[in-house]
Amino acid sequence: MVYGLSPGYPAVLALGVLFKVTWLVNPILGGLTIVCIFLLAKELYGDNTAKLSVVLACASSFFLFMSSEFASHTATLFFITVALLSFVWMIKTKVWTIFTNYSYKKQKSRYPFRTNQF
Repeated sequence: MVYGLSPGYPAVLALGVLFKVTWLVNPILGGLTIVCIFLLAKELYGDNTAKLSVVLACASSFFLFMSSEFASHTATLFFITVALLSFVWMIKTKVWTIFTNYSYKKQKSRYPFRTNQF
């Protein structure tokens, strides 16, 4: 087991190797993380809190240091932030009800009778 690498991080670095800009992978992911933090905070708390969270993230020395290194922390933070943002959008738009209604209808058509009817 390799410690210190998150799953999929070598694939993210491979994109940088493909375009010959490996040194830009983590700064780009850091910038995209800032955008996702703004969108997540705006969805949950409003516009002013979103601006404040972006300022605090940009002022964080740990965030800036990790965004300039080849460590996998920036990619992990980016993917976790995207997952949280997607979850919030899914809950707010109620997309999950489409899937649950579909599976309920499919199950009802497969088993039209209850077992205690006979």
